[in-house]
Amino acid sequence: VSDQPLSMPSGHIINRVIQQIDNYERDVKRKGKAYANRHHRAAGKSFLASTPLELCMADGQLMDVIVIKESADGGPRQVLGRPFLTVILDVRTRCVLAGYISLQPFCGGTVLKALTEAVVASPGRPRGVMTTLIVDNGCDYKDSGFLRVLSDLDIKLEICGPRAPNGKANVERFFRTLNEDLIHKLPGTTFSNPGERGDYRSQDMARMTITELRNRVQTWIDEIYHQRQHRSLLRAPIDVWNEEVGS
Repeated sequence: VSDQPLSMPSGHIINRVIQQIDNYERDVKRKGKAYANRHHRAAGKSFLASTPLELCMADGQLMDVIVIKESADGGPRQVLGRPFLTVILDVRTRCVLAGYISLQPFCGGTVLKALTEAVVASPGRPRGVMTTLIVDNGCDYKDSGFLRVLSDLDIKLEICGPRAPNGKANVERFFRTLNEDLIHKLPGTTFSNPGERGDYRSQDMARMTITELRNRVQTWIDEIYHQRQHRSLLRAPIDVWNEEVGS
């Protein structure tokens, strides 16, 4: 062990670490649980969940990668564009119950596809019927098929308030982690902005079909995201799930 004194972290590093802490947990430590519960619920940010499947969040994002058309006959490569990812995440365990990738933007239809995946058992993966599902205010949540399934499964729908980007902060952080760990390392990535992309020619480098992308994302969720320690839980999401739900 080195006997050299530890250096004092800079204010920038301290601020960055603080910003990575869950907003609800930060308010609990600073102002107490009563304040945190009242504040986040009043703002439409119901982060509190005492059990798995009590509260889940659904959100969608345009993915930072370009996919190509699948070709069985080895024809010329055809660029399709950037697909969309719709995710349903369990708040208590931070487990991803579903990740649906398609060329269709986030809407009632894509949430329905993701919900179907989330509630159907899959060996070794967290699945189940949630009590409450939070969706984005701009989502087409009035889709009749989506609402009918919610009613049949007795799932309460909660709409995230307008101009409340932190209403689904857990999912937003998941998207950021996915991009940094996987998507920005794939051929054909667009990165997060032109500055990061530089002179990288995303369309020319695109090599993945949407099926291949789905497999890569699901493998990353199963083998990396669920298995490693989550900074808010201080445990792996799948370990929390297995302990509280049963493996």
